[in-house]
Amino acid sequence: MSPGRDGRTPAQAAFADLEQRRDPEIETGWLPAYKSGDEGVSAYRAQQVPIYLQVPVRYDGHAFLQLDTVHLDAGSLDTSDPNAYSLKTFGTYAALNAPIGLPAPFAPNPSAAELIAHPRGDLHQPMTGVALGAGYRTDAWRVDLGTSPLGFPVHYLVGGVRYRFDAGPASFTVNASRRPETSSVLSYAGMRDPWTGAVWGGVRRDGVNLRAAVDVGRVNLFAELGAGVLSGRNVERNTEVTLRSGFTVPVYERATTRVSTGLVGNAWHYAQNLRYYTYGQGGYYSPQRYLSLGVPIEWAGRRDALSWDLTVTAGISNSYEKVRCFTRPSRASAPRRRRPGWSTRAVRRAAYRFRTA
Repeated sequence: MSPGRDGRTPAQAAFADLEQRRDPEIETGWLPAYKSGDEGVSAYRAQQVPIYLQVPVRYDGHAFLQLDTVHLDAGSLDTSDPNAYSLKTFGTYAALNAPIGLPAPFAPNPSAAELIAHPRGDLHQPMTGVALGAGYRTDAWRVDLGTSPLGFPVHYLVGGVRYRFDAGPASFTVNASRRPETSSVLSYAGMRDPWTGAVWGGVRRDGVNLRAAVDVGRVNLFAELGAGVLSGRNVERNTEVTLRSGFTVPVYERATTRVSTGLVGNAWHYAQNLRYYTYGQGGYYSPQRYLSLGVPIEWAGRRDALSWDLTVTAGISNSYEKVRCFTRPSRASAPRRRRPGWSTRAVRRAAYRFRTA
């Protein structure tokens, strides 16, 4: 048999994979994330350091433990301009200006003006938490159970079950899970209202995802369908349906690096628009209709124990939202809006693997 791109025959590659399955491994990495926004509200700065340990169970499975340290920071809330839009659409600020007749935590407050001017809570809420997880995986099954980061204002149990079935060049995957919504500090960790002390946010997704993929020559075709329920502490319940489909193809391959591209389309629908940051909102993007078409470029590689994965996507999108800044207790709505647009997105990951002798 002729050798592959990595210089090994299929038999040699299979033997090396079998030997690797017998080795315990420890991996760590650094996962930074940044999103611009209003300081203290929608700005998002995240640092995540995962530590992953797996040990073999016979030749067909691995037990694993994972510990993720996560630091989040939205910056400091600016209260110098009492009429600033970002301030009026955060927490209970707007309700405190008209507190009469509203339920908790919007209780009538005769000293509302003083409270607004001098909030009792912190205007800067950096937070650090540690997520714990354990599980077992094989080529077909993956089961895990853990927690969202302990130390955040809102934390809860997470976990999932995944099954993958291979049929020649095709594969089918079913996944049921509970995972955190990590798009903002509010949705990921929850926040504490600086005027009332009320905590809200910490959104989790309970959902099911189906995926089918097939290799046609060097091209990988795939389609994914998902449905879920999103909920959090003092956050309105939401539902979602998502569809993702497209293809990827490698354009450059060597033994330790690969560059691929393709075309990917997305279609999303959420029952409620909870993207805002007032009390009762979730702080996560949830359009009533979102359509996009993008061209991803992925560079993945390894050098000794270091591995990396960088993906940049450019594309066009169209979205439709019900603009509703307030959920509880007011349900006032502004006119709906449609947004065509051009977008770019970058995702990067780096990891270092320690292997026992």
